[in-house]
Amino acid sequence: MRFLILFVLLMTTPVLAQRGVIHYSRENGLISNEVNDITFDSKGFLWIATNNGIDRFDGQRFIHFTHNPSDPKTICGSKVTRIAFDGKNTIWAGTLNKGLIRINTQTFEVHNQFQSDQHNSISDNQITAFEIDSKGTVWLSPNARGLDHVDTKTGRITNYRPTQTFSSFSPQLANTFYAILQDRVDENLLWCVSPMGLFSFSKLDHSWQYFPVEQKSLLEATTLDGGENNQRSLVQDGKGNLYIGTAGGTILYFDQYQQVFRVFRVPELNSPKSERTISALEWRDTRYLYTCVEGVEFLLFDTRTKEFIRFQDDEQADIQPFHIVRKGAQIAICSRTQGLYLHNESLIYGTRFPLEAYGKIVQSKLKSVVATQLLGTNRFQIRNLDRSLTASIIFTIPGSPDRIVLTPSVKNDFVALSDQGLFEISPTGKVKTLSKVKSVHNEGSSVLLQVSSDGKIWRYSEKQGLSFFSRKQEKWITLLSYRFCLEKAGAVLSLASRGTQLYLGCSEGIVVINTKTLGCSEPEFSKELPRDGVLNMIAHGDFLWIGTQTSGLIQVSLKKNKVIRRIDERTDRHFTAISELRLDALQQIWVRTPDAIVCIDRTGKVVETLDQSNGMAGIETIACYGKRVYFFQNGSVVWSNISESAPESVDPKPYIQRVIALNNEDNSLNLKLFDSDQNSIRFEFGVLDYGNTQSNRVLYRLKGLEDSWRNGSGRDEVSYYNLPGGTYTFEVRIICNEKIITATYEFEVLNPIYLRWWFIALTVMITAFSIWLYVQLRIKRIENTERMKAQFSAEIIEMESKALRAQMNPHFLFNSLNSIRLFILKNEVDSAANYIAKFSKLLRQILNHSRQDMIGVYDEITSLKLYLEFERLRFDRGFDFDLEIDGQEVLDCQIPPLIIQPFVENAIWHGIMPRMDDKGYVKVSFERKDNGLYVSVLDNGIGRDKAKENNSKRSLKEGSVGLQITKERLKSLSIRTKRRNSFEIIDLFDENKQPTGTLVKLYFEL
Repeated sequence: MRFLILFVLLMTTPVLAQRGVIHYSRENGLISNEVNDITFDSKGFLWIATNNGIDRFDGQRFIHFTHNPSDPKTICGSKVTRIAFDGKNTIWAGTLNKGLIRINTQTFEVHNQFQSDQHNSISDNQITAFEIDSKGTVWLSPNARGLDHVDTKTGRITNYRPTQTFSSFSPQLANTFYAILQDRVDENLLWCVSPMGLFSFSKLDHSWQYFPVEQKSLLEATTLDGGENNQRSLVQDGKGNLYIGTAGGTILYFDQYQQVFRVFRVPELNSPKSERTISALEWRDTRYLYTCVEGVEFLLFDTRTKEFIRFQDDEQADIQPFHIVRKGAQIAICSRTQGLYLHNESLIYGTRFPLEAYGKIVQSKLKSVVATQLLGTNRFQIRNLDRSLTASIIFTIPGSPDRIVLTPSVKNDFVALSDQGLFEISPTGKVKTLSKVKSVHNEGSSVLLQVSSDGKIWRYSEKQGLSFFSRKQEKWITLLSYRFCLEKAGAVLSLASRGTQLYLGCSEGIVVINTKTLGCSEPEFSKELPRDGVLNMIAHGDFLWIGTQTSGLIQVSLKKNKVIRRIDERTDRHFTAISELRLDALQQIWVRTPDAIVCIDRTGKVVETLDQSNGMAGIETIACYGKRVYFFQNGSVVWSNISESAPESVDPKPYIQRVIALNNEDNSLNLKLFDSDQNSIRFEFGVLDYGNTQSNRVLYRLKGLEDSWRNGSGRDEVSYYNLPGGTYTFEVRIICNEKIITATYEFEVLNPIYLRWWFIALTVMITAFSIWLYVQLRIKRIENTERMKAQFSAEIIEMESKALRAQMNPHFLFNSLNSIRLFILKNEVDSAANYIAKFSKLLRQILNHSRQDMIGVYDEITSLKLYLEFERLRFDRGFDFDLEIDGQEVLDCQIPPLIIQPFVENAIWHGIMPRMDDKGYVKVSFERKDNGLYVSVLDNGIGRDKAKENNSKRSLKEGSVGLQITKERLKSLSIRTKRRNSFEIIDLFDENKQPTGTLVKLYFEL
């Protein structure tokens, strides 16, 4: 068991060391600090019910589900009181007075059910308890309404209340359940706890049974305080017996077979007795129960020893827990005021000891001791690592505490440098003065101190440059000036020694000093180093390990005099700035970075990575002694055997949440085959990792379209547009501990039809056949071309001739000349002259227009007006006429000449003239609408049926000469212009079915 429990008596209660707890609140993404409930889904994602909506969390980012009154696709209410997972792919949540919510964990599709405006609603109360049984059935408890069974298929809700059977207690309290649990042994039995005690409910016969906590139901004599029946939480062990948390700070053990209780009380806590509600219980394993004392403290209950185990006071953290859930070793704790806490016990590393809050640790490592500076003084404390930090000696170094530098020597002692001089401190705390030279450094500048393997003490400062201390002469001897070092490789940031070689790590490379010859040179490998500062160095055998400010860790072969390896954030996300390097007895290198501790073995392989999830946050320095390694935190130290491997890490898991076709009406999800019109696709992805508080380095690419990887850190989606047809694989990758973890999604985009092989083959065949057929027909087509042209021309000439003859009706000419003769015989010279003038003008217009293909509406109206006036002069019984246009734009339209005159003539001769009065009327209307010209000819004549009886020629038949020629003209015009031209004749009748005239409608597409 990796998680080590340190039992220390504290108020007669064992204490549990709490490390590796990660806190999430609104400051780092949580939608609300008021968390009411939490649950895990099958893939390990955490779903959080808050007062401001629902969050889904993967350890890296939150996805918010909030309420928008104007959008029915959002959740139906903001205050979510309970949440549960059905074991498949649906999250169920209950709201305050708004109904139930269902969320699909794959697609994030939201469905709201049983809302306040729906029939059979449950939304008139707060949901206080939720349970989804092994069959997926939803059971819930609205406040003071007992137990509801929800049939999700039919929408039917059935309510069951224990007050129907038991009437000896408050109905409101008895019908308020805070927890519902399906029995492990009998799946048809539900257990419910309420402020009135424990109830069981049978799904088969819907019967209730009540189990009160009273003296006669106790297994052993115990004093009851009356709060044992006010029950709030519930779990069941493997035997079927229950553990129940109460509002009075007790855990009840209930043997359901003997129907007896045992009572276990929470120890005295820093809270009033009235504030000890055990709001949640959860199994850690078969022995320990996680116990939430609501808003107060988080404990473990040992079901064997019946003891409560507390966290150490200095690590309590202000969790104020309310509810807890567990998935594997991952624990999630929610608070109604503080947000969310995550913890994985199996990842905790080493054993933790408390360390008095003396202050910061200063250059702490020595073979067997560690020194800490007492806060605000020039006093130090030496602790013996071999005795687990129990023995300590306090000593004083002259000088200001802010201007003291400590470094380990080759023996079991320290070398200390202060404003008062140079000192040597033995493991017993004896201080020996080596030199009284004052002024350690200039104000604001740094000093580096190093003891080489030959016992020389080296110092570097911005004032004195590089110097060493001569024990014989008892003085400092300057070797290199500060300016010389600055010109060579920049400011010196670190020192390391190997034999007679002293390495100076500078801001722009490395300078090496021979401590015997005092020669200075820049090694060849220095040219390969990044110019971002050498912060740390350690010489290990034939290798020099270099820690940089931003480029990670670099390994140099001193034999080959070149860089042989680089470990940076591209290969491991932890390697950014290297804060410290330490070498242990197994020749392993311990690397401290801002967010992790990494161990590299003698072969250079990364063997362990420890971060906040392992309880290693805030490490200030590392010390190695014998078979142990020590990690000093503020106020504590964690130690472990160096031969002991770290807990097996839980690798982060990249995942692809949804794949959405953007250019599709229904935004199809997670398809494997996309049509050619669905080739714009969005991928939503992330990383499931609860142990990493920093963002993972995420890479992605669409294999098949691109070969290089793109940086996906800080992103949760990417879109590709207009993908060509083909097979693709979308890949999301993270690199952790030099391991590559990849999630993939394979799919295919179909080519357009015209690019598919069968379509291309068919097109080639059809094209070849078409060419052959074209060649065969071309000869016949050429032979017939001239004949067709001649025939077509003849038909056009003949048609135009027919039309002209139809308009120049001989009968019309004869009647007109006969009318002129009658005017002359009657000696009506003026009438005859007027008649002849109109007749000649009309004939001239008819002849002019007959030679044109198209004329304007204005010209057609002019001709019609002359014709109507001429016809009115010929007959004794006159008639009225009206020519109407709808807007001036009508006059600009073009129509065939003399196309309307035949219809007007028929209206006069066969409709109006047979009337016995002079009330005849003809109306011609022109209207432009949309892209067409509409012409109507309306008369109030005797109708077509009566005209057929009176006129043996039947000129209004569909096959009559005038109408037939007009029909052929319109058909020819439609063929030549590829526009629609037509006419329609409509008989008009009154309400008694008597004819009232005729209406002709003509349409010309413009």
